[in-house]
Amino acid sequence: KKQLRMMATLASIHRYPVKGFAGQQLAASDLQAGRGIAFDRALGIPNGAMAVVGGDGWTPCQAFVRLTENADLLTFAMRFDELAKVATLRAPDGRLASLKLGSTLDDTDDDDDDDDDDVGRTLAAWFGPAASIGSHDRTRGSDAAPGYWDHEDAPLSLINLETVALL
Repeated sequence: KKQLRMMATLASIHRYPVKGFAGQQLAASDLQAGRGIAFDRALGIPNGAMAVVGGDGWTPCQAFVRLTENADLLTFAMRFDELAKVATLRAPDGRLASLKLGSTLDDTDDDDDDDDDDVGRTLAAWFGPAASIGSHDRTRGSDAAPGYWDHEDAPLSLINLETVALL
């Protein structure tokens, strides 16, 4: 039998802490079987089209604010602080919304309720009222939690840059 030998080069690694928004280039990433890159798509902003499944359950991408339905997401900047577990979105007009993983907008035990209300109002103004409901299931803030990937069984995407260039 003839063996086919292929060679691949990894050009870059990116993660997208907030589903649908700009990503971050990483120098390296540890991977575990069945898991994606730590904090990849850890947050998703609901659009109200369908319910977001809690826990480790998978939710289809159609439940979230995403680029295919919101071309203006390209105009938002995103910064993620892995140590603090905070993603900060910056709108084109300069307004900010900081989203802390592991908390919810309706968490009444927190001293940051006023901040959470402000974030909820900001997200609702940007993306509609559903964006402020119960947050983006920020309880999925563990770096080991499954992200809001586009397909239930696809925690990692490999993209051929030559194919993208041809398109």
